[in-house]
Amino acid sequence: MKQLTYIMVKPEFAEKPEVINLVKEEAVKAGMTILREKFIKYTKELAQKHYAEHFRGSYENAKGFYLNLEGYITSGKAYGMVMEGENAIETMRSIIKRLRSEVPPVSDDPEINMTKNVLHGSDCDTSAINEIAIFDSMPAVE
Repeated sequence: MKQLTYIMVKPEFAEKPEVINLVKEEAVKAGMTILREKFIKYTKELAQKHYAEHFRGSYENAKGFYLNLEGYITSGKAYGMVMEGENAIETMRSIIKRLRSEVPPVSDDPEINMTKNVLHGSDCDTSAINEIAIFDSMPAVE
């Protein structure tokens, strides 16, 4: 079944063209078509929408790791991509899992790397629709 998915190379890693190129190469090898791509910058409000299941409507209700995640995702520019392909969500999540183990982490601390990892990918159709809408609303940044 053809699906859309959203993939984000997170700040720090988005500054490394080799990481972006690796993700794109792996996606294309897996049969994905990259429909749209650009550098973007998340605001706190957009991060809260993007990670709504972790934010839960307020900082008081947010999951314990959310503040670190929001701080990281808003710390610099990211690189977003909308992809289409057969079973795109499952395919790209498999690629993300593999690449997270291949790309050197930000820190030796596993708790830091829980939020400061290299990639984000939609986990279901509903998330993909929401994340793509947020991505499409964002202007490209240099």
